[in-house]
Amino acid sequence: VEGKYTIEEAEKKLEEIKKEPGKSDISRMLASGVGSGGFCYLLGGQAMDMLAAFLSGFLLYVVLLAFEKREKTTSKIVLNMIGGFCVSLFAVIFYRMGLGNAPGSILVGSVMPLVPGVSLVNAVRDFAEGNYIGGGVRFLDALMVALWNCAGSQSDARGLLSDDRRKPIMITDAVLQFLAAFFGTIAFSVLFSVTERALSAVRCDLGEQDG
Repeated sequence: VEGKYTIEEAEKKLEEIKKEPGKSDISRMLASGVGSGGFCYLLGGQAMDMLAAFLSGFLLYVVLLAFEKREKTTSKIVLNMIGGFCVSLFAVIFYRMGLGNAPGSILVGSVMPLVPGVSLVNAVRDFAEGNYIGGGVRFLDALMVALWNCAGSQSDARGLLSDDRRKPIMITDAVLQFLAAFFGTIAFSVLFSVTERALSAVRCDLGEQDG
């Protein structure tokens, strides 16, 4: 776009990017777990709730990666329904086992790796740039992913009991919530293969907000 590359050079660069290795399976599973645990705390969970969300998020990607390795490609709709069902099932199981006291925070934190945030942000960016067709397609994709995730989660989410107990937010809670947001964001950046340059920008933005 800026005249730095010819068409042939640009195509070569794109091919190189396509061939770049992604994150390892264990990195993605750990990132999913850490991100789930971090957002569980932001939503009012405590240590045991975070542990339950971590385990649910970790096992979620164990299941998703198993489907990715199949020779036959799994439909995106089916994959999102299975993901939503499995993560809510894991959350129910761990809560029933006595891990945590905030079932809502556990469930929502565990589902976070499935939230189509990247597609939604890209859709908003396309709309802002006047690319309404591309933005509409991305927005519809994000909406459909969210709907199928909800369909899968709803099937067994009723196993969690409601819990409305709340505590006033203290200074230490605010600091811990910032740390949870920081590490959760970093974990999801690893999960979705964000580049190191973009990752550094995220760290700087979070640091400025804290200051």
